[in-house]
Amino acid sequence: MGYLLIALAIACNSAASVLMKLVANNSASGSIGSFILSLMKSWQAWVGLPLYGLTFVFYIAALKYLPLNAVQPAITAGAIAIVAIAASVLFGEALGVAGAIGLSLILGGVLVLALVRA
Repeated sequence: MGYLLIALAIACNSAASVLMKLVANNSASGSIGSFILSLMKSWQAWVGLPLYGLTFVFYIAALKYLPLNAVQPAITAGAIAIVAIAASVLFGEALGVAGAIGLSLILGGVLVLALVRA
């Protein structure tokens, strides 16, 4: 159950981050008032914010089943990896070889942490 909650937290966090990028891309420039108004009209913001809230709920629920030093690194690394890949695929942001190596090292480190606890 703990690992399912971690997966749900990662999915919610990653989806919310992608939606926030869409909000940023589509928000009005100029005055702070027009910027805030465009944020309030954005469906992506209204979907993304509750997803961040769900991330928090799933995170706390996962802590009921697994230790903090397993849950936090797994959620963080999982979200970093998914967001980096999504940013590359959806928004054309560069990942490159160095980025792919970095992601591999992050995920490998979390895997080592998980295996030490097993």
